Amino acid sequence: DICASLIIIELFSYFSVLNSLARINQTVDTGNSGLVLEALQSSEACLRNIEPGYADKYLSTLKAVKANKAKVCIIQS
Repeated sequence: DICASLIIIELFSYFSVLNSLARINQTVDTGNSGLVLEALQSSEACLRNIEPGYADKYLSTLKAVKANKAKVCIIQS
């Protein structure tokens, strides 16, 4: 059935993006801007115009957002 095939393709695509987000989060935890840059530039991340010159900025911004999110989760629990 073509509908089932399309759903499987969509699910695989969503899984790839979620997997990429998990990889980006893991690289942020390493503190290595080169690894963060690689994760952001991966085709699975579906991101465009990732500039290598901003690798340190990407890392610091993602770390700050992640820390803030953790604070919000603690406050809400």
